[in-house]
Amino acid sequence: MEESKMDSIISKCQSIKIIPSLEDTLRSMGLNIELDTNTQAWLEQVRIIWKTWKRSTAMEGSIEDLFRSRPDAFRVALVFVIKCEEYKDCKPKSLPYFIMEILMKYSRAHNIHAEDSLKMPAFHIAVYQRNQHFLNLMVKAYQIVTIKESIIPMVKDMIKNENSKQASQVVIAMELFDDIPVEDLLFPLVLLDKPNMIDDYLSEAPSQITAFLLFLDKLLDRNFKMLDFVQDYAEKNNIGHVKYDKLHRKPLGKLVARLCNKYNIPVETCKNLSNNRTASGLRYLVYRKYTEHNITTSVWEDLVKDSLRQNSDSIHSFLDLLIDHDRTEALKWAKYFNVPETQLPLALRGDFDAIVLEDNWDTESEVTHQHFYKSPLTREQITIIETSEQFYDLISTLTHLDIVSLDCEWKPSFGTKQCQVAIIQLGTKDMVYLIDAILLNKPEYTSFWCSFNKSFLENAEIIKLGFGLEQDLREMKASIAGLSNIKQQGIDFEAICNCIIDEGTKKTVKKPKAVCSQPHLPVFEAKSPAYMKILVDMKLNNIISYLRYCGIDTISRSDSMLWHDVINLATSEDRLIIVSKPKNTPNNNFPQSSILCIGKGPITEQLHKIINTYNVSIQQSDLMTVCLFCNSKDLRKLNCDQVQELCKAYEAVSKEQLNTSNIRHEADDDVDFGDFLSDSEGDEDPPQYQPRNTVTKNQSCKTSKGVQIVVDDASKLCVSKKPAVLCEDCGSLCSDEDTVLKTISEIVLKVTKLAQPT
Repeated sequence: MEESKMDSIISKCQSIKIIPSLEDTLRSMGLNIELDTNTQAWLEQVRIIWKTWKRSTAMEGSIEDLFRSRPDAFRVALVFVIKCEEYKDCKPKSLPYFIMEILMKYSRAHNIHAEDSLKMPAFHIAVYQRNQHFLNLMVKAYQIVTIKESIIPMVKDMIKNENSKQASQVVIAMELFDDIPVEDLLFPLVLLDKPNMIDDYLSEAPSQITAFLLFLDKLLDRNFKMLDFVQDYAEKNNIGHVKYDKLHRKPLGKLVARLCNKYNIPVETCKNLSNNRTASGLRYLVYRKYTEHNITTSVWEDLVKDSLRQNSDSIHSFLDLLIDHDRTEALKWAKYFNVPETQLPLALRGDFDAIVLEDNWDTESEVTHQHFYKSPLTREQITIIETSEQFYDLISTLTHLDIVSLDCEWKPSFGTKQCQVAIIQLGTKDMVYLIDAILLNKPEYTSFWCSFNKSFLENAEIIKLGFGLEQDLREMKASIAGLSNIKQQGIDFEAICNCIIDEGTKKTVKKPKAVCSQPHLPVFEAKSPAYMKILVDMKLNNIISYLRYCGIDTISRSDSMLWHDVINLATSEDRLIIVSKPKNTPNNNFPQSSILCIGKGPITEQLHKIINTYNVSIQQSDLMTVCLFCNSKDLRKLNCDQVQELCKAYEAVSKEQLNTSNIRHEADDDVDFGDFLSDSEGDEDPPQYQPRNTVTKNQSCKTSKGVQIVVDDASKLCVSKKPAVLCEDCGSLCSDEDTVLKTISEIVLKVTKLAQPT
């Protein structure tokens, strides 16, 4: 059946390409791929061990011992690679990769090198699979760079065969940047519209970015016939499936701009791209002025001046464009930029000398009869920030605010260069601050900008209100050196909407009792206090002891912690956050439902809200399982006899400490102490008074962790004959006779509706 099928193919004159196996190819190169019996058995044993142990010191030592015993270690390593199961995909965690790593370490340690006859087979094995890391390793281990004269023709063949990805990997591994021009390697990828492969190569070879961008920028010259060049290049290099719809100035300009932005190359480096963008911007201005008639003369003149000062090569194209709309205006700009009459368009040369520039180009119709919005703010309410002292005072003021409006101003550059933020406007309820960003964007003010970023921009407790805030933050990050690490935090549109709604409610409805609302909370499953962790705002520290009495792990927020620090701590320890006023999560990793606002009401209401919201199932056995003072769960319950014994020992130690104190006070009158600052020999061993048996008796008043036990009223507790709870970490002893504990217990039992413990 197979023979008849083969005969039918041959009868139709179809070509058949027979690809030799890897072993046959290596044999044709003169590589002996055979192993002796002992080495073959050793390899089989290593393959079995590798499946279990993977990388290990014993495995590394075994391979290195084999290389040390073989004079042909480089050949044996190649044979090992092709006889492993993963030889087609040699990832960093595979056995072939590990063998090559050991070979490279061994060869460098003993200063031995591979024979030239093994370098071409090694290269062939490396490119047989397409793992960039393995290729780099093989190139270094066998020093394949020394035969680059033989490799370069192979790389060029890869490019001609539309295998530019593998060719780029070889160029990167062997650093053939000077031998293979970047345009020869990457321009075929541009023709085939494969931007991801271009990005991969440039990311590995950053030194080639500028050269490639300059090559593409030459194609953007308006006098360059791009289509003819592309067709000739494709025919000469036999490139098919060319994406001609991507090979115009507009899409190609977008590619150049994207690469400039990604690799932080100034756009002005690409001269033709800047010229084209300036020309497009000027066409838009002409359209706004003479077609839509919605641009004032002052704005028109300001933008034209800035655009043509930055790119003087566009003056002539601007004059050609302007002649069709306003010949007088074209003459005026030609005069302004001192264009020689011989270089003027023919339509302007006759009347060039008749134009006289005026200082004021504004017409009366544009100056008079205009009505402007009058700001209700006085001059005293508007502060210009232009010194370091003013900047420091502004930062201190912003940290105490909840909502600040933000807006930035910069002149458009039509994409010819990075825009420079000129003014940062900050608004509060009764003040406006204008930061001169150009004046303060100097190295000596970098620390102020870092503080401004940390205290205001990254402070999620302050809501930033504005239009297009993301664009403002991008421009600030790109143009101000001290804000290069800016993060978009505290910009929560849902929070802003809620804030606006709340503000509107306050104005229209009589102010009710302070209640902290938090809509859209999900329904939580019942949870034991032992599996809950809570982080409490420092303004709610009075509720910590009640939560701990319920058996909940509860800690307080530090005064020095900013809001994003609180979020990071809660995320790392899987804690809920309890606050006194509404707060919003600054990122998606921490859900808003894990932040609960309980206001500043009575303890019973606050505790009831926490328990009900998070559906905490508190049982009698959960009470007093967490220390009220240190939040430790290492508690030991003492019966009546143990409490009495501890109280008696505590009183005995207290009496001896008192006696010791009296002895030391009497010793102050000793004449020997009068010379304690003298140079006598007696100063080396001053008299010390140690009461007898103090150490032995103190051991009974310490916890198992060596912490001194603290008892508030030992005599009263001893008489009460009631059990108590001892914390092994802080030494605190709590009993039902404690007045504070009684209050806490009553409130918790009232809220949880549990019975009084017996």
